[in-house]
Amino acid sequence: MELREFAEHILFGNDILADKLLQPQFFTDENPGSARNAPLYPGRPQELQFGLGHINKKVRFPTQNELEQDEKRGVVLHFFANHELLAMEVMALLLLKFPQAPKAFRMGIAQTILEEQRHMSLYMGRMKELGVEFGSLAVNDFFWKCLSPMTSPLDFVVHMSLTFEQANLDYSYFYHDLILKIGDTKTAAILDTVYKEEIGHVKHGVVWFDRMRDQEKSQWENYTQALRFPLTPARAKGLYFCREGRRAAGLDENFIDELQICSSSKGRPPDVYFFNPTCEVELARGKVGFSPPRIVRQLQGDLCGLMGFLASKEDMVLVEQKPSAEFLKQLTDCGFELPQWLAIPFESEMNASSYDQKFFGHIYPWGRSPQSDFHLTQFYQKSRDASLLSPAADAAFSLQKKVSSKAYAAEIYCKYMQTEEFSSVRSAISPVEFFPQICASLEETLFVIEKQISYSGIVVIKSPYSSSGRGMLRVTSSVLSTKDKNSVLQILSSQGVVIIEPWVERVADFSYQMKVLPDGQIVCVGDTRFLADNRGQYIASFIEKKTAFLKPDLISFLYDKKRGDFFKNLREMALCVARELTQEGFVGPFGIDAFVYKNPQSLDEQDFKIKFLSEINPRFTMGRVALELRKRVVPGSFAIWHHVPVAQIIKKGFTDAAYFATEMSRRFPVEVSSVAGGAWSSQATHQVKKGVLFTNDPKSAQAFLTMLIVGEEVYEEVQRILFISG
Repeated sequence: MELREFAEHILFGNDILADKLLQPQFFTDENPGSARNAPLYPGRPQELQFGLGHINKKVRFPTQNELEQDEKRGVVLHFFANHELLAMEVMALLLLKFPQAPKAFRMGIAQTILEEQRHMSLYMGRMKELGVEFGSLAVNDFFWKCLSPMTSPLDFVVHMSLTFEQANLDYSYFYHDLILKIGDTKTAAILDTVYKEEIGHVKHGVVWFDRMRDQEKSQWENYTQALRFPLTPARAKGLYFCREGRRAAGLDENFIDELQICSSSKGRPPDVYFFNPTCEVELARGKVGFSPPRIVRQLQGDLCGLMGFLASKEDMVLVEQKPSAEFLKQLTDCGFELPQWLAIPFESEMNASSYDQKFFGHIYPWGRSPQSDFHLTQFYQKSRDASLLSPAADAAFSLQKKVSSKAYAAEIYCKYMQTEEFSSVRSAISPVEFFPQICASLEETLFVIEKQISYSGIVVIKSPYSSSGRGMLRVTSSVLSTKDKNSVLQILSSQGVVIIEPWVERVADFSYQMKVLPDGQIVCVGDTRFLADNRGQYIASFIEKKTAFLKPDLISFLYDKKRGDFFKNLREMALCVARELTQEGFVGPFGIDAFVYKNPQSLDEQDFKIKFLSEINPRFTMGRVALELRKRVVPGSFAIWHHVPVAQIIKKGFTDAAYFATEMSRRFPVEVSSVAGGAWSSQATHQVKKGVLFTNDPKSAQAFLTMLIVGEEVYEEVQRILFISG
C-alpha cells in the first residue's frame, strides 16, 4: 500500500478497525502526491471526537492511591490509548503534509505508526477487561493543537519525537513499576512493551534530528531553540526521569543532564523572581539611578540564583549567568526541584521579550523598590501585577519605605514591650529608658547618646535604611568627633532621622519568617538562628539544631519555663508585627530579627537579656531561604548554611572558589538519604544527611560562595580549613 493512502486512512477515516488499525503487509512510497494541509480535526468515530465532554464522561486522571481499583487503571489506559491514537494521526498528517521528506524518514514513520497501533490495541483490550470501553470517556485534543501546525519534518521531530514521545519513556516506565507493585502483571507487561518500543520511536527522532539540526550547536541548544510555545522542555519529562531509556535512544549526556535539571511551566504562567539586595537603599533614595559599589554588584551576581530556592519548578529566576549543568545536577540529585533560569545582564534594562512567554504570573523581587520595578517594567506589563505600574505604585512605595525603616521597627518594639502581652518577659529586657530612640536632629541625637551611653558604654547610631550591618556608627562618648557629626548630619539630611540605642554584646541571633497574603491571612513560616559578624553582617544560618554550640546556661535561659519559651515569645512578637503590617496594607513576605545579649550592667556571665525585635525586613530574607533549604536536610541532623567571602578562600591558599568547591566536594562528598514518596509511588524524596553542598555556582562566584554543611564534624573541619589553618 502507498504511504499516502495509508496515511489518509489513519488521518481521515472514522472507523477504528478499518481505518485507524489498518495494517498493510508492505508499504511503497512511489506516489507521495502533493502536500496536504491539516484538517481542523482528524476523522474519528463519533464517540472519540473532540469536544464531546457534554456527552461522554469527563474524568480526572486517577491518583496513584486509586490504582488498586480496576476501573481506575482502565481510566489510565483510556488516556494512554487516546495519546497513541493522536500520535498515529499526527504522524499520518506528517506523511501527507511533507511528501518530499526523505523516503527513509517517511518509511520509519510508517513503521512507528504500526507500533503505535499495536500499543493502542493492547490498551483497548486491557481496558475493556478492566471495565472501561474506549470512547466512553471524553478525550483531549491538546496534542493535536500543539502538533498539527508543524512547519517541517524537523519541527515534527522536535515536538513529537523529542518531546511527547520522550516523555512517554518516563510515563510508561513509571506506571509499569507502579502497577507491578499492585500485582497487575498483565497491565504491567503491556507498559513494558510500550516502554521498550518507545525507545525506538525516540531513537528514530534523534537520528533524524541529528541529521537536520545545526551541527555548530549542541543537541540541547538546537532542541530548546526549536521548541514552539506553549511547549517547553518540561513537556519532555514525566513523573520519573528515565536516563537509561534516553541513553538507549541516542540522546547525548549533555542533553540528558540539561533536561533533567531543566524546569519550566507546563501551562501556568511562571512567576518571576529577581534578587535585588540593595532594595532598602533604593527605597531611601526614592528614585531610579542608584549605582551600588562593586562588591555589592558582585554579591548580586553571585547570589541571584538563591531565589531559585524560593521559587517553584514552574517559575522563572532572573540571573546574570545561568548556573552550570554540573552545579544544577548536584542540587537535583539532592531532591531540589529547580525553576527555569533567564540570564539577563542586571546593569542593562531587562527585556522580557528575550523569553518566549506571552504572560507571566506574579513578580517577586527580593524587595520592592523604584529601581527594581524600573528594571522589571516589561515583566510587570505581561504579568498579573501590571496594575502595580499605575500611579498607585507611588503609594505602594511609600508603604514599603515606611515599614522598611528601622524607625518603624523601633516604634513597634517600644509599643509592645510595654504591653501586658509581654509582661512575663519584662525582667529579660532592658529598662525602658534604654529602648531605641528616634532622633530628628543633631542636638536631639547628642542628648540621647549621653543618656544611652550609661547602659553599656557604647552607643550605636543607625540609619533607617540599611541592611547587613551597613549604615551604622558606634561611638563611646557623647562628644562626637567632627567626622562622626558629619556622618550623623548626612544621614539626617538624606533619611530624616537616626535611631540610637546601646551597643551590647550579642550571644545569639534569631529570626522569625512570616508572610501576609492578599486577603490579610497571616502565615507563620518558621524561626532560624543565624550568625553575624561584629558589624552585624550576615554569615550563616543554622538549618537544624539551632542551639548548636550554645552553652548549657544560655540554652536553659532560652527555654525558661517561668518567663516563657523564647521561641514562643519570638513567634508572638512576629505575629504582633504581622498585625501591624496588615493594618498598614502590607502584603508579602517579611522577617523579624531578635537577639540575646549579655547584661552589660552585670558581672554575672550567665545574666542574659533579650531584644525581641531588632529589625523588620519586609521582604525575602536569608532566613527565609534557609527555611527552604531545611526541607532538603534529614530532620535532626546538624546543618548550617554558610556564606564565605571568596577573598577568605583565596587567603587560605585556594586559587578560586571553583577549586575550593572541588576540594570540599572530594573531602566531604554529599551523602543523600531517600525517603519513600508514598505507598504506591515509584519516586523517592532525597534529603542530605552529610557532606558539603554548594548553593550558588562555584564556577562563577566572584565575591561570595554559599554552602550547606551537614554534619557537625564536617562543619568543624571546614571551619578549621577556612579560618584556623594556614
